Amino acid sequence: MRACTVVLLPTLFANDVKIPDQFKVGAITWYVEMVPPGELDNDCGDMDRAMQRIRINRDMSTDMREATFLHELLHVLEVDMDHSHIETMSMLLHQVLKGMEV
Repeated sequence: MRACTVVLLPTLFANDVKIPDQFKVGAITWYVEMVPPGELDNDCGDMDRAMQRIRINRDMSTDMREATFLHELLHVLEVDMDHSHIETMSMLLHQVLKGMEV
């Protein structure tokens, strides 16, 4: 497992990216849980396909929780990228969404 090493890009916007309690991808409902960091083995978050669940470290800053949600969402969508590209794409997506008032 990787350590929690998300690097946030600077943003000029103060809008929060909404993290849902649940969402649908196709016919599958996914659930999002904010959990204590000890449940994640020092990761920022994880995704469990069998449980249709994303878990996010609740003790992180709002920006870190949002960026981690987007990172795990890209894994859910099975974006065909290596992990470092998913890391970069989630940070860029976070920055864009923060500016769009989504």
